Amino acid sequence: MSAPPPVNQTDRTKAKMGPDPGGNIRVVAKIRESTGQEAPWIFVNKPMGDQSESVTISLGEQSAVSRKECYEVDFCYEQTERNDVIFSKEVKPLISGVIEGRNATVIAHGARCSGKTYLIQGTEDEPGVVVLTMAELLSVVVENGKSISVSLYEIVQDHVYDLLDPKRQEVVILEAQGKVQLKGLSQVSSFFWGAWI
Repeated sequence: MSAPPPVNQTDRTKAKMGPDPGGNIRVVAKIRESTGQEAPWIFVNKPMGDQSESVTISLGEQSAVSRKECYEVDFCYEQTERNDVIFSKEVKPLISGVIEGRNATVIAHGARCSGKTYLIQGTEDEPGVVVLTMAELLSVVVENGKSISVSLYEIVQDHVYDLLDPKRQEVVILEAQGKVQLKGLSQVSSFFWGAWI
């Protein structure tokens, strides 16, 4: 039996989704950096190293791990992996589809202080995936002579907050005929946004 072909390191989305990622979900994890006081309690098994198409994450002592404490994900990034690397491997490949009218959603989920904000927003020195995504989107839009409008919001439990509004106002959620609308959500056009950043 021959080994599977290596995964393209710059476009992990094609590993499971093929050239048209529409309708598929990819679950990727990043291990939070531990403090010096914490003992290692997360173990990552990458059967084919960074070429692995499936990764198992185990919680607790490796010898005492039960089936309930193991999780399989499409890929797992190490503690030291930079935001720009995660962006280029996981998010950037989705941008061409967005420009063509397809939807793409990137969700950061985890416990408090697990690094979600750092991954999404980043810092001035290391921008997060949202900043990198906007820079790439605007670059493609300008290059192709198109324009886009952008809204940015945060969902906290059952509340939606407008992140483009300096007051971070709560947005009214309307649902009709199976569609959800966010009333009062700010929009910024690519021309204004380009001048703004």
